[in-house]
Amino acid sequence: MRVKLLKDKRNQPIGCVVVLSGGQMGWSLCNKKDFFVESLGIEIAAGRALCGTRMDTPNKLERLYRKMTGGG
Repeated sequence: MRVKLLKDKRNQPIGCVVVLSGGQMGWSLCNKKDFFVESLGIEIAAGRALCGTRMDTPNKLERLYRKMTGGG
């Protein structure tokens, strides 16, 4: 499992993208009003990857996924 943290302008983590060995992608983004908890974010992202859903993935995260998998 590969994990990439997404950070804001102040270099604070706000989300993550997870890519499993089979290429499945999952993501987690924190609400602007909340604090990002890395372990919980990874758990949520991994769960989404295992479920196989790509539900309305933000464009920024799609681009990060393509970079992580060598797809552009």
